[in-house]
Amino acid sequence: MPNFSFKLLVIALLYLCYSKVWLAGANTAAMQVYSASFQVFSHFTNVGTVVYFTTYDGLSIQPRNDNLVFSEEMAPSASNPANYLMDYAVYSGTTILEYGTISLVMPTVDSDQNGIYDWLQKDQGVNFSTTGTLDVQWPSSARIAVPITFNFLRTAGNHLGEIAYSYSIQSIAFEGYTDWQVSNFSGQFFYDHQGNAAVSVTDLRNGISFGFEGLGSFSVQGQNQIRLNNLTVSDSVYEYTIFPDSLQRFGTLYLGEIFFVEGNFATTWTDYDRWYFLIDDPSDYDNDGIPDLSDLIDNTPSNPSLSTSGWNFHAWPWVYSSSDQGWHYYAAVNNSFLLWREEDDNWYEFNSSTGKWDLFE
Repeated sequence: MPNFSFKLLVIALLYLCYSKVWLAGANTAAMQVYSASFQVFSHFTNVGTVVYFTTYDGLSIQPRNDNLVFSEEMAPSASNPANYLMDYAVYSGTTILEYGTISLVMPTVDSDQNGIYDWLQKDQGVNFSTTGTLDVQWPSSARIAVPITFNFLRTAGNHLGEIAYSYSIQSIAFEGYTDWQVSNFSGQFFYDHQGNAAVSVTDLRNGISFGFEGLGSFSVQGQNQIRLNNLTVSDSVYEYTIFPDSLQRFGTLYLGEIFFVEGNFATTWTDYDRWYFLIDDPSDYDNDGIPDLSDLIDNTPSNPSLSTSGWNFHAWPWVYSSSDQGWHYYAAVNNSFLLWREEDDNWYEFNSSTGKWDLFE
């Protein structure tokens, strides 16, 4: 997932086929995942040097890299989510000429009120300018901090945008142009009232689908809060562990800042580890205004077996049940007979020894 120096990792996600196998009879909620970091691409200048960007380390030493492999990450500071930081280094070949830190104050507009800044969202167009500070830390004889202006552009629906930046040192004007990229995923969050959870999210870039999926558990900490526990996801190349943390409820939305143990295995330091999870669960089995995800009442149907008695209208494999006043869908899978029930959105398996349809586990 986060191998998010944002290199495309092609994976074959089959969650549409297997979500019911993960958690039979589970509730399904929509899920959005946003990286709090974004990528600023390293680039050549008009004089042949290369400007590299990498994860901020808070030190006045040569920026972190692995043999000129840089993370290109710009991330929010620990104390202020609107203050973004990254280190930079200027090279001529393999010779370093300059390095320092860039800090920017980013916009805090959240027009759709989902708790995520608009400019971090792929579905939001971006066109703004912001100022910050370029702190030249080496050569030490040139130690100076000057204002720097960044212009951000990105069309709605596109994860990739353009940057133009400019600054002046001792009346000499400097300009740079490069690309930047956000990382968003969308999909589903599956859960049951035994505390089991599953995640499957994807993104489509340049016709390529990629993303991550995995299993874990969750706990209800009150009607307005859930806690994700022991969640591990994979992009089919790497496996990522997520630190346990809580999501707060706002209406039908559950939002929280989640940290990955590591977000980019291509580097030897921790980067791209800070993410926003947003779950939208409009289901409310008992109509009490609390989504089923954090409702303290067990909303599992009281009778886990299903009766198919009574008259039925057949449009095979769809069958309308008079007893349920809803539709059933029949399927044969791996020598078993399964039935989907419209009323509770669950799958049932026929038990030949008892002659009953039991909740499919």
